[in-house]
Amino acid sequence: MEWVIELSGNNDYLNILSEVEDFGDFIISKNEQTFILKSDKIKKSSSYNEIKKSVDEFLEIMNAACKINTMSNSNKIVANICSDNENKKKNHYIEESSEEIAINDSFEIIVTRLNGTTDYYNSYNPAIDWLKLGMKDPLIKQAFDQINYDFESWGALYKIPEIIQESVGNIPNKGWCSKKDLARFKRTACSFEALGVESRHANKSAYSPKNPMTISEAKSFIMILLENWKNEKLKEYNIEPYL
Repeated sequence: MEWVIELSGNNDYLNILSEVEDFGDFIISKNEQTFILKSDKIKKSSSYNEIKKSVDEFLEIMNAACKINTMSNSNKIVANICSDNENKKKNHYIEESSEEIAINDSFEIIVTRLNGTTDYYNSYNPAIDWLKLGMKDPLIKQAFDQINYDFESWGALYKIPEIIQESVGNIPNKGWCSKKDLARFKRTACSFEALGVESRHANKSAYSPKNPMTISEAKSFIMILLENWKNEKLKEYNIEPYL
C-alpha cells in the first residue's frame, strides 16, 4: 500500500514551500495543481496513525511559521492522507474538524531602484526561515506550540519573551530592546489596573506603567524580538535566509 499526503489551504504559501529543496525529513513537491508531502518517515508499512502523527507535527511547525509572518489564523495548511489499495483506488481518511479554513490573497513587496532595477519580495519568504528553524530548534518549536495555541492574548504574548530568554539569555543585553521597553511590556501585561480582565493577574497590587502598551504595540514589540531571534538562530544553524 502506497501512502499519499496531499496538502491544501493557501496555494501562495505552498508554491513558495515547493520551491525549497527540503525541510529536513520532509519535501513538498507540486504535481500539476496538487501539492504532495513526501518523507522517509512515510513508509509503505506505516499505519495511518503513525503517519498522521508525523504529518501533524510538521504541519504545526509549518502553520506557526506562517502565522508569525502574517499574524493571522487564516493561512492554515491541512493534509489529506490517503492510500492506494491493491485495486489502484485511493482510500481517503476523513476526520471531523471544528476549524474553518480560509485562504487569504498573498502580496508582494516591489522595490524599484533609481537605476530602474526591480526586486520582488514575497510576503511568505520569512516563513521559510522559521519553518527550517522549527525543524531544528526545540525552543523555537516550543514557541510555535504556544503560537498555534494562542497568539492574541496578553498572557500568550507574555510567554514569548520567556521562551526567547531561555534561548539567548538577557534580551536587552542582546540589543533587541531596551530594559525600559521590556519592563513596560511586562508591567502592562501583569496589571489589572491597565488591562482589567485581560491582564495576567487578577491581583490589583501590580501597578500599571505610566504609559501602558496597547495590544497593537505589544504585538509589534513581540514581532521585533521574534525577528531578531530568528536572525540569530539562522546564523547559529548556518542557514542562509530565504530571499
